[in-house]
Amino acid sequence: MKKLLALAMLASLSIPAAGQSGDPYLPFQPVVAAAVSDGQLDGSVKFFLRGQTPANGVKEIFPEAVYDKPAGTQVINISINRACATALRRVLASFEGYAKQFGANAVIDIVSFYDQKHYEDANNFWCHQENTGTYVVKLRGKPAIIK
Repeated sequence: MKKLLALAMLASLSIPAAGQSGDPYLPFQPVVAAAVSDGQLDGSVKFFLRGQTPANGVKEIFPEAVYDKPAGTQVINISINRACATALRRVLASFEGYAKQFGANAVIDIVSFYDQKHYEDANNFWCHQENTGTYVVKLRGKPAIIK
């Protein structure tokens, strides 16, 4: 019985729950600005995390975009921050294309998620570390036309 209890305790320590140790929460806007600066995003679509409000208000909102494909980057010869930024850039490029399909100029109400857990923050995004050593960014957001 003691062996089973010890094995169960060991197993619970080796699998961290989503949103816990090892998962960085990183600043969102610097990654957006860098992606626009180097041409990965064209700048025609603005991005707003939940809790951020466009200055002039929102005119129209379209169906939610969900990016739940593994937009991940393995940490091999690069930093965790760079791996997470690379993954976020992929998601933002997808959101930019989706927003343009509606003629939208923004994606608002963006939240990070993984499995059934959500992370809402007006400044940061959640980059989840998978068991494979890959860092993954998954987002939900709503294309919108802002004034």
